Amino acid sequence: MIRNHQEILPMYPNENSNKSGLQFKEIPRLNGILGFQRQLEKDYFSKVSVRNYQQDADDFNLVIGMQCNMYLSDILYHLDLECWGAKIPDGNRNSKQSPFRQALQDLNACNSELIDVEEFSIFLNDTAIVIKSIYPQSIVSNLDLILEALGNHYLDITSQLGEVPYEIYIPVFEEEIEQDLYLPKTAGESPDFLSFWAMYSEREEDAYIYDLKRRSLISGELFMLNQ
Repeated sequence: MIRNHQEILPMYPNENSNKSGLQFKEIPRLNGILGFQRQLEKDYFSKVSVRNYQQDADDFNLVIGMQCNMYLSDILYHLDLECWGAKIPDGNRNSKQSPFRQALQDLNACNSELIDVEEFSIFLNDTAIVIKSIYPQSIVSNLDLILEALGNHYLDITSQLGEVPYEIYIPVFEEEIEQDLYLPKTAGESPDFLSFWAMYSEREEDAYIYDLKRRSLISGELFMLNQ
């Protein structure tokens, strides 16, 4: 069972729906926003929608939805081959980074306001992956790790559920976390994307909880962020 569960975006959302409980504004008027959207569409073979979850007048916290005409196994296969969301050279270091991080960096460079991502969703033919921010810049910093973990745990998840869940919500927590803990003092003190995920199956009304460290489904009360 999950406490404080907010209803999640549907697998095939329309631009006028507000199922997640977030207070959406119109598509943000930011310099370079169309280029940002088109770059994501190109790199992730998706139709991308971008909206703004705005708490304060100067906030630009984006809600990004990718509609991708593939199955979860497909994107994990192509991700492993580095032909979906393929990493690109990092100009500042002798390394590579995700095209999502590069696109967000480019968007921030075009604007004076700091732009962050409040929620990032990938809508596939068989599932929806919904990632919720847990502290500033948390999604852009951890997206590669989350996608890698999906690949590493795919067989455990599907074999234990007996199917691909129709929705994966990332993350959930064992106990309520106060708002000030969303701002980690050090990386080691931050809330964790890679501990517990919620899995929604047609077989059960309530979510299953997947423990990544034990690689198993568990029971017990967890909660989702509901800001």
